[in-house]
Amino acid sequence: MLKGDMQTRGHDGAPATHAHVAAVPTNRRRPRRCLVDVQHLTAPQMLGADETLGVLTLNLAHGRGNRLIQRLVRRGRAELQLLRVSALLRWHQPYVVALQEADGKAIWSGRFNHVDFLARQAGYASYTQMHHVQRLGLAYGTALLARGELGDGRGGTFKPTPPTFRKGWVSAILPWPAAPDGAARVVSLHLDFLRARNRLAQLRELIVELSPERLPLIIMGDFNSTPRREPGMDELMTELKLHTYEQDDTTHTHPASRRRIDWILVSSHLRFVRHIVLPDVLSDHLPVLAELAPATGVAAGTPSQ
Repeated sequence: MLKGDMQTRGHDGAPATHAHVAAVPTNRRRPRRCLVDVQHLTAPQMLGADETLGVLTLNLAHGRGNRLIQRLVRRGRAELQLLRVSALLRWHQPYVVALQEADGKAIWSGRFNHVDFLARQAGYASYTQMHHVQRLGLAYGTALLARGELGDGRGGTFKPTPPTFRKGWVSAILPWPAAPDGAARVVSLHLDFLRARNRLAQLRELIVELSPERLPLIIMGDFNSTPRREPGMDELMTELKLHTYEQDDTTHTHPASRRRIDWILVSSHLRFVRHIVLPDVLSDHLPVLAELAPATGVAAGTPSQ
């Protein structure tokens, strides 16, 4: 369950409705994916059979804070910034965290693994990460932290989209006794920021990868778009039977553009108990926090269809 001072907002958890979605091409290539190691740090904290699941997503912005342009960040400054993120995680206690622009040993952000540092400082039991950019002294991508034991780590890097750096996703199975099948596949996703056509292609790659998944899905991250602006997200939600907490984009998660581009999407087997965009300025994106439960009428452990 989530801790901290949050205001509950009403939501019936019903899947979002969709007017028209383009047909999904049948000749898609599978994304460039691989198995990803899971690091186990401490004994996992097990959820109870009736406990809800607290989740949070945040673009870390390479530990640079809310600066819009990447500059050289010394290790001490990056650690201080990550300690602020750690304090937020310790306060709200999300059970699983999705991170984007999460650095490994990159020359521009202190030459240390930000994900490992944050996981240890915030008391997480396991983590997995994938570098979608790893060259010229850079190493960064997406990551997941969990208080429980992550398993079956997988990741994918989308095809190049010059002049922007490559993006991708990482996923893992998270045991959750209250969920259908007793677990969920959690995904941290980052899409291209420059072109809508790139985001559409990337989301279609993700659909191909996740369509065979039988477990409930929780996809979190920096989509750089909204369902109302672009058909790609609508297509993703339709094809994978996902929904989100209200589709309006009046509440922004990216203060500079005043747009809601960071999202949490979940399978129809799940519902939102709480959802809030936190005001904490830890990067150029705001953290998004939610509490999830099985959808009404779905019993714990029920096999997913």
